[in-house]
Amino acid sequence: MKVVRSLTIVLFLLLLTGCSSAQVKVENQKKIVDSRKNTNKIENKKDSIVSNDGTPIEIKEKMFIAQLDDIFNNSDDYIGRNIKIEGLYNSLEADGKTLNYIYRHSPGCCGNDGIVCIEFVGNDKMKMPNPDDWIEVTGKIEKYKDKIGNSVRIQLETLNIKTQRGAEFVSQ
Repeated sequence: MKVVRSLTIVLFLLLLTGCSSAQVKVENQKKIVDSRKNTNKIENKKDSIVSNDGTPIEIKEKMFIAQLDDIFNNSDDYIGRNIKIEGLYNSLEADGKTLNYIYRHSPGCCGNDGIVCIEFVGNDKMKMPNPDDWIEVTGKIEKYKDKIGNSVRIQLETLNIKTQRGAEFVSQ
Protein backbone atom coordinates (compact mmCIF):
# COMPACT_ATOMS: atom_id res chain seq x y z
CA MET A 1 0.00 0.00 0.00
CA LYS A 2 2.86 2.40 0.85
CA VAL A 3 4.56 1.61 -2.47
CA VAL A 4 1.42 2.43 -4.44
CA ARG A 5 0.95 5.68 -2.53
CA SER A 6 4.61 6.71 -3.09
CA LEU A 7 4.42 5.83 -6.80
CA THR A 8 1.20 7.85 -7.15
CA ILE A 9 2.80 10.89 -5.52
CA VAL A 10 5.88 10.67 -7.78
CA LEU A 11 3.74 10.39 -10.92
CA PHE A 12 1.58 13.29 -9.79
CA LEU A 13 4.68 15.46 -9.23
CA LEU A 14 6.02 14.55 -12.68
CA LEU A 15 2.71 15.60 -14.18
CA LEU A 16 2.89 18.94 -12.38
CA THR A 17 6.45 19.73 -13.43
CA GLY A 18 5.92 18.77 -17.05
CA CYS A 19 8.23 16.80 -19.24
CA SER A 20 8.53 19.04 -22.26
CA SER A 21 11.71 19.11 -24.31
CA ALA A 22 10.70 22.36 -26.02
CA GLN A 23 12.67 25.43 -24.97
CA VAL A 24 10.58 28.28 -23.66
CA LYS A 25 11.65 31.77 -24.68
CA VAL A 26 11.51 34.20 -21.81
CA GLU A 27 9.68 37.29 -23.00
CA ASN A 28 10.01 39.44 -19.90
CA GLN A 29 13.77 39.71 -19.45
CA LYS A 30 15.39 42.42 -17.37
CA LYS A 31 16.80 45.22 -19.44
CA ILE A 32 20.46 45.87 -18.72
CA VAL A 33 21.20 49.59 -18.75
CA ASP A 34 24.60 50.83 -19.81
CA SER A 35 25.12 53.97 -17.74
CA ARG A 36 27.36 55.47 -20.43
CA LYS A 37 24.48 55.35 -22.92
CA ASN A 38 21.68 56.25 -20.50
CA THR A 39 20.61 59.77 -21.41
CA ASN A 40 18.02 59.99 -18.64
CA LYS A 41 20.42 59.70 -15.72
CA ILE A 42 21.16 62.64 -13.46
CA GLU A 43 24.66 63.88 -14.17
CA ASN A 44 25.10 66.01 -11.08
CA LYS A 45 23.77 64.74 -7.78
CA LYS A 46 23.85 68.25 -6.32
CA ASP A 47 21.21 69.28 -8.84
CA SER A 48 19.02 66.41 -7.69
CA ILE A 49 19.17 67.53 -4.05
CA VAL A 50 18.05 71.13 -4.55
CA SER A 51 18.49 73.85 -7.05
CA ASN A 52 21.39 76.11 -6.25
CA ASP A 53 19.26 79.24 -6.00
CA GLY A 54 19.85 79.65 -2.27
CA THR A 55 16.60 78.01 -1.23
CA PRO A 56 17.42 76.03 1.91
CA ILE A 57 17.13 72.27 2.08
CA GLU A 58 14.38 71.70 4.64
CA ILE A 59 14.91 68.73 6.94
CA LYS A 60 11.34 67.59 7.56
CA GLU A 61 10.01 65.33 10.31
CA LYS A 62 9.05 62.42 8.09
CA MET A 63 12.57 61.90 6.72
CA PHE A 64 14.63 63.52 9.48
CA ILE A 65 16.92 60.55 10.13
CA ALA A 66 17.35 59.66 6.45
CA GLN A 67 18.15 63.23 5.40
CA LEU A 68 20.71 63.79 8.15
CA ASP A 69 22.23 60.39 7.39
CA ASP A 70 22.54 61.41 3.74
CA ILE A 71 24.21 64.69 4.70
CA PHE A 72 26.82 62.86 6.79
CA ASN A 73 27.41 60.04 4.28
CA ASN A 74 27.42 62.21 1.14
CA SER A 75 28.78 65.40 2.63
CA ASP A 76 30.50 66.57 -0.57
CA ASP A 77 27.06 66.92 -2.18
CA TYR A 78 25.91 69.26 0.61
CA ILE A 79 28.96 71.44 1.40
CA GLY A 80 28.02 75.11 0.96
CA ARG A 81 24.31 74.36 0.70
CA ASN A 82 21.75 76.20 2.83
CA ILE A 83 19.87 74.03 5.29
CA LYS A 84 16.86 74.67 7.51
CA ILE A 85 16.14 72.32 10.39
CA GLU A 86 13.94 72.28 13.49
CA GLY A 87 14.44 70.32 16.67
CA LEU A 88 15.46 70.38 20.29
CA TYR A 89 18.53 72.31 21.43
CA ASN A 90 21.29 71.02 23.66
CA SER A 91 25.00 71.49 24.20
CA LEU A 92 27.91 69.64 25.71
CA GLU A 93 31.43 70.45 26.77
CA ALA A 94 34.30 68.72 24.96
CA ASP A 95 37.99 69.66 25.05
CA GLY A 96 37.20 73.00 26.65
CA LYS A 97 34.71 73.94 23.93
CA THR A 98 30.93 74.13 23.99
CA LEU A 99 29.37 72.10 21.20
CA ASN A 100 25.85 73.21 20.25
CA TYR A 101 23.57 70.81 18.46
CA ILE A 102 20.03 70.37 17.28
CA TYR A 103 18.49 66.96 17.78
CA ARG A 104 15.43 64.76 17.94
CA HIS A 105 14.79 61.52 19.78
CA SER A 106 14.93 58.35 17.68
CA PRO A 107 14.97 54.56 17.95
CA GLY A 108 18.05 53.23 19.69
CA CYS A 109 19.44 49.94 20.89
CA CYS A 110 16.99 49.61 23.77
CA GLY A 111 13.79 51.15 22.42
CA ASN A 112 13.38 54.89 22.00
CA ASP A 113 16.65 55.89 23.63
CA GLY A 114 18.54 57.19 20.58
CA ILE A 115 19.09 60.69 19.27
CA VAL A 116 19.80 62.06 15.81
CA CYS A 117 21.65 65.36 15.78
CA ILE A 118 23.87 67.75 13.90
CA GLU A 119 26.23 70.30 15.39
CA PHE A 120 25.99 73.99 14.58
CA VAL A 121 28.46 76.81 15.15
CA GLY A 122 27.89 80.53 15.18
CA ASN A 123 29.08 83.71 16.73
CA ASP A 124 30.51 83.12 20.23
CA LYS A 125 28.65 86.21 21.45
CA MET A 126 25.25 84.76 20.51
CA LYS A 127 22.96 83.90 23.37
CA MET A 128 22.10 80.23 23.12
CA PRO A 129 18.68 78.86 24.11
CA ASN A 130 17.93 76.73 27.15
CA PRO A 131 18.36 72.96 26.86
CA ASP A 132 15.37 71.27 25.20
CA ASP A 133 14.01 74.53 23.76
CA TRP A 134 12.48 73.99 20.32
CA ILE A 135 14.61 75.84 17.77
CA GLU A 136 14.83 76.47 14.05
CA VAL A 137 18.34 76.71 12.64
CA THR A 138 19.26 78.00 9.19
CA GLY A 139 22.80 77.96 7.86
CA LYS A 140 25.31 76.44 5.45
CA ILE A 141 26.77 72.96 5.67
CA GLU A 142 30.52 73.04 6.20
CA LYS A 143 33.15 70.37 6.59
CA TYR A 144 35.57 70.44 9.51
CA LYS A 145 38.25 68.23 11.00
CA ASP A 146 38.30 67.12 14.61
CA LYS A 147 40.42 64.60 16.53
CA ILE A 148 38.56 61.64 15.04
CA GLY A 149 38.38 62.77 11.41
CA ASN A 150 36.28 64.82 9.02
CA SER A 151 32.70 65.67 9.81
CA VAL A 152 30.06 68.23 8.89
CA ARG A 153 28.17 70.89 10.80
CA ILE A 154 25.97 73.90 10.15
CA GLN A 155 27.56 77.35 10.00
CA LEU A 156 24.76 79.27 11.69
CA GLU A 157 23.00 82.13 9.90
CA THR A 158 19.80 82.31 11.99
CA LEU A 159 18.58 80.68 15.18
CA ASN A 160 14.97 81.13 16.25
CA ILE A 161 13.34 79.80 19.41
CA LYS A 162 9.86 78.59 18.50
CA THR A 163 6.84 78.14 20.73
CA GLN A 164 5.15 75.55 18.53
CA ARG A 165 6.99 72.25 18.77
CA GLY A 166 7.18 69.56 16.14
CA ALA A 167 7.58 65.83 16.70
CA GLU A 168 10.28 65.26 19.31
CA PHE A 169 10.50 61.58 18.34
CA VAL A 170 11.22 60.61 14.73
CA SER A 171 11.55 57.15 13.24
CA GLN A 172 12.67 57.74 9.65
